[in-house]
Amino acid sequence: IVVATIPGAAVGKLFVDPIEKFFYTHHYNLWLIAGTMSLFGLALFISERVGKQKREITELTYRDALLIGCDQALAIIPGVSRSGITILVALLLSLKRPAAARFSFLLATPITFGAVILKAKDLTPADLNLSLGLGILSAAIVGMLAIRFLLTYVQNRRYDLFVYYRWVVAAVIIAVWFLRGPVPEQPAVPASPTPAPQTVAPFPTFNVLAQK
Repeated sequence: IVVATIPGAAVGKLFVDPIEKFFYTHHYNLWLIAGTMSLFGLALFISERVGKQKREITELTYRDALLIGCDQALAIIPGVSRSGITILVALLLSLKRPAAARFSFLLATPITFGAVILKAKDLTPADLNLSLGLGILSAAIVGMLAIRFLLTYVQNRRYDLFVYYRWVVAAVIIAVWFLRGPVPEQPAVPASPTPAPQTVAPFPTFNVLAQK
């Protein structure tokens, strides 16, 4: 787990800010997400049929862990599922379906904890409230239930359900792109020699809430 965590942690530390600025500020990011969801859905579909699925999690080697960890780092790209990419690589390395899922979710603990530490600097004292606590608690409970369901589901079933899910979502994203019409250009804001007077709104505006 430590060996598999190192590549993702290094990539996340070095490239998370540039990746976020690039992918989340361009209008074509919907096409990127649709493309990655379709492509890695196809890769998962193929891995189910190519992988021999004869190895248990105890048979993993350090080389296997490093390969899975390097592919886990690709999850920094929008539309690439961390669990999906690690499971499909584990299947290609001949792990059984339950073993691939178990190792993938074991890997989630250190990488998620590291991401929390990395982003904790952006929190302010005002953010540490009951809503945040309830959000963390509910996410933990739902996450554990989802993991339990998946480990039970893949005992005797393929991952094809999740492949079809990714393809359907990709199709919906593309449909939304075409149906929404052209994106209006933002008018240029002329420079002002003197700063505009600041007013204090009695309640938070929509833009402020959206940013939070």
